[in-house]
Amino acid sequence: MPRSKVLQCLSAVSKSKFSVPGVLFHARCGSLILFQKVSEISSVFNCCLGTQHSSLLHCSSSKQNVLDESFRNCRDKHAVKLTPFPTPWFPRATSPGSKLVSFPYFTCAHLRDKYSSAEPTPYLDGPTLLECSTPQAAVKWWNDSFLKWGVPDPEVSAEFIVAHVLGFKQFHEMLCQRSQGLLTGNELDQINKLCNKRKERVPVQYIVGDWDFRDLEIVVRQPVFIPRPETEMLVDVIVGHYSVDEELHFLEIGSGSGAISISILKELPCACVTAIDCNEEAVKLTIENAIRLGVQDRMSVHCATITSELPNCLKGFSFDAIVSNPPYIPTQDMDNLDPEIVLYEDERALCGGSDGLDVIRDILSNARHLMKSGGFIWFEADTKHPEGIQEWLRNNQDTCVEFVRTFQDYNDRSRFSQLLYQHPTNK
Repeated sequence: MPRSKVLQCLSAVSKSKFSVPGVLFHARCGSLILFQKVSEISSVFNCCLGTQHSSLLHCSSSKQNVLDESFRNCRDKHAVKLTPFPTPWFPRATSPGSKLVSFPYFTCAHLRDKYSSAEPTPYLDGPTLLECSTPQAAVKWWNDSFLKWGVPDPEVSAEFIVAHVLGFKQFHEMLCQRSQGLLTGNELDQINKLCNKRKERVPVQYIVGDWDFRDLEIVVRQPVFIPRPETEMLVDVIVGHYSVDEELHFLEIGSGSGAISISILKELPCACVTAIDCNEEAVKLTIENAIRLGVQDRMSVHCATITSELPNCLKGFSFDAIVSNPPYIPTQDMDNLDPEIVLYEDERALCGGSDGLDVIRDILSNARHLMKSGGFIWFEADTKHPEGIQEWLRNNQDTCVEFVRTFQDYNDRSRFSQLLYQHPTNK
């Protein structure tokens, strides 16, 4: 904020009912902190000014020596550049008392709208170090804020973000190693920035940038579909069906982040995977995760879709198995999804048409062009879909696909389906 604008701010405060010997304008949070006791300056410097953001302070000229000493001590402790500005910044005033008075309503937004046309602050909400000096305090502050804004899983969200900023996967891990540690200004800045994203309903997975899937750490990035915990069970079912020494060629349709394919390759060292996705960003992310986790030599990834016409990247192959967690949400149910899903994840990875079976039908229709006889198709789908799949197969027996069985998810619902392709000559 320009010097003239700060002066206007200070002048506005000077006309209030408070008469005090000093004022601190802290640019990080846009707050004006008034001092009725100059001895408080040093402690507030240490809390507020240990950041890379500028702050301006003026006290009455009779206390200038205290101000100069505080500047020197703070500079030495935090290794930041502090420049005493010429007085008078604030009209000289005196008043008895020792209580520290803050102005919580002088936020960046108020100051910007009233006094300047400065660039918008990237985040406007969040505690200061005076309010939250520890990770636990930051979690509590943001949990309360998330509750007020209706953010799901408020405490878990705050814990994941605070732990991430401090270099840990889980909050309890951080407590074990850093139970007595204080936050720095930069750490609190980053916590506030990321928590404001969560307040806008950005999924925690996108905020922290990676997520555990089985025993793997998968990079996740908007708008690529976030792997769900129940999908881990689909992988369990698949790898449990095959032996580790089988040389298998899997086709995954709708790779997303690559979590399913990479997990299969980690469990089945003789297998290889061809994966496709209609989203170029998903293709890039799958390749990135495959490289990070060391399976890129057994995996090829393509931007393609399964429709009535087979994509060129799949022509000439006969796969041992097809795996897919396809888009299966019926169109009419899309409006009922949480903001975290609707606003940030790719709709093409979610919407499966009027009954949620569009992509599943395309896969089954192409099975004869893609699979070896005796190969299995593994689906994750809506719990209502196994019955719909079986009915469709009864009416389309030329696909040569038979429904084998379903597997239950964590809530004992029929979430996963196993189907068998048999070439007519092998029946």
